[in-house]
Amino acid sequence: MIKVIATDLDGTLFYPKRKRNMIPSKNIEFLKQFKEAGGKIVLVSGRSHFYAAKVIERLGFVVDSICCNGAVVHYDEVLKEEHFLPLNFGDILKELEEKFDFNGQALMSKNIQLAIRGRSDNTCKTKLNNAIFSIFYSLQGVYKEKYVSDPKVFDEELKKGEIYKFLLYFGTNKKAQKAAEAAANYINKTYDAIEAAYSGGSVEITDRNISKAAGLNRYCEAFGISKDEVIVCGDSGNDVAMFETFNEHSFVMSHAPKGVKKFARYELDRVSDLKDYIEKLESEKKE
Repeated sequence: MIKVIATDLDGTLFYPKRKRNMIPSKNIEFLKQFKEAGGKIVLVSGRSHFYAAKVIERLGFVVDSICCNGAVVHYDEVLKEEHFLPLNFGDILKELEEKFDFNGQALMSKNIQLAIRGRSDNTCKTKLNNAIFSIFYSLQGVYKEKYVSDPKVFDEELKKGEIYKFLLYFGTNKKAQKAAEAAANYINKTYDAIEAAYSGGSVEITDRNISKAAGLNRYCEAFGISKDEVIVCGDSGNDVAMFETFNEHSFVMSHAPKGVKKFARYELDRVSDLKDYIEKLESEKKE
């Protein structure tokens, strides 16, 4: 029996995108019915806990959340876990800037939903990238995180040391996506204190041993739920660990990259399509 549906947001629960409503109505209705039947729903996302609250408001009913790739965990409407990047992360960032030609960076912290900036150098290219970066975020509509682009605020948050997740942006084309994957692999091999996952053309960095899968695993342990009672669904590199850990009922979106698809057991067009799968499982159990 399926007791938990753990779903990614961008490219998954939000798919197909609805510029005004954020979440397709069919997905909302399906999750509402699952919850009313006694199931648990967990938003498992690289997004901030501030944004998860906005999603829950759009859903119209309370669900649990594992945000910033597992760094922040809320259930029963209470903060249960938070994990920060190491205090020396600023030094690590300087090393990464020297090695990789990323275009922008962002952080999510305890007090700031999202702070963004380009590279820390002051070249004309960097100034242009900073402007493009800000414009990109301003055009995200309902999917936009509330952000600040003041470099002083960014640096202050780095010094405070209460950062849940850090992001490096390489771009949106295939070359950028490959660069992001390579950077994530390098980080995981080089630094013992942090963990990296790639999603499209970006790298998402958290404290070591913090991931969507780890957060969901601890969540299930807290409620005495076994892995074979959990459905996970996602579409990007930061969902791979979930697919591997909760493989029996793992679903990857049909539009996901091939390199991600190979880790999940099933493909899915829309989250609402899980209804047929759950009904089939229940029917087989009765037989």
